[in-house]
Amino acid sequence: MRTWRLWGTGVAAVAVLLALACTAPLALNGTPTPDLTLTALFAEVPTWIPTVAGGTLPPPPLTVHPATSTPGATPTPVPPAGPLHPTAVVWALPFAGEPAIDAAFDDWPAQPWYTAAEVIYGAAQWSGLEDASATFAVGWNADALFLAVQVTDDTYVQQAAGFRLFQGDALEIVFDGDLFGDFDVAAMNADDVHLGLSPGFGQPGQRTEAYLWFPEALRGPRTTAVRIAARPTPEGYAVEARVPWEVLLVEPQAGGYYGFALRVSDNDAVGQTEQQSMVSNVPLPHIYNNPTTWGNLYLQPGVGGR
Repeated sequence: MRTWRLWGTGVAAVAVLLALACTAPLALNGTPTPDLTLTALFAEVPTWIPTVAGGTLPPPPLTVHPATSTPGATPTPVPPAGPLHPTAVVWALPFAGEPAIDAAFDDWPAQPWYTAAEVIYGAAQWSGLEDASATFAVGWNADALFLAVQVTDDTYVQQAAGFRLFQGDALEIVFDGDLFGDFDVAAMNADDVHLGLSPGFGQPGQRTEAYLWFPEALRGPRTTAVRIAARPTPEGYAVEARVPWEVLLVEPQAGGYYGFALRVSDNDAVGQTEQQSMVSNVPLPHIYNNPTTWGNLYLQPGVGGR
């Protein structure tokens, strides 16, 4: 087993952050607050607008996300020795080496690519797929998890940073490192991770940033550990990231299943810091700090695994 290095700002710093940021997630006595994400999404559950179901799409470049998605010709994974969340399983494909973190995606396979277009917050401010949606792929090797995300976004606005980077155009992932061990536990604990990725302050690719919100004891920047590349595209922006397993607090297991969801925050208010809407590959009910409402990630065995 590895011994993970514990990052964090300390109890006092966390207390200051929470005092300044009233929208921060809290879990008291093991019971989660009814939070959905990191802003007014905490206050109430929005009405879900049925949109594109999770599935596979052709690889980018993309101009318009189709209204439906067609499953790729990939075999069904071997059922795990435990239950799965009732949402689609995202496959993480094994890499023999590592993809170049350049947001170009030319070294990623054609399938499977998945859709993130389920509105989980701000339905009244979401105007359609061109406003905020994404296709994405996931890969892995023994050292890291890799993300390739093509975002459709008609207006790029990111003026937030650090703890508040979700108040601009940004990505989030949640990861449950012990899916079966605490499958029915509706509260985040030490094996659950919530990580934010900023495509760039001001413009995609300009001062990218990673920030860990949970576990709270480890809260703080991860920009030096997580490699991020981003670039503007005609449809929005593209992001590629390398997330070391140390950041996700788990030893990867080939053939293993984990809790997972990808989320895309959208802000169209130029010059302001505001999370107007959010889409995900997992539909409502999708609660920020309730892992039982997340999706599933499968680490496909292969040359990248152990």
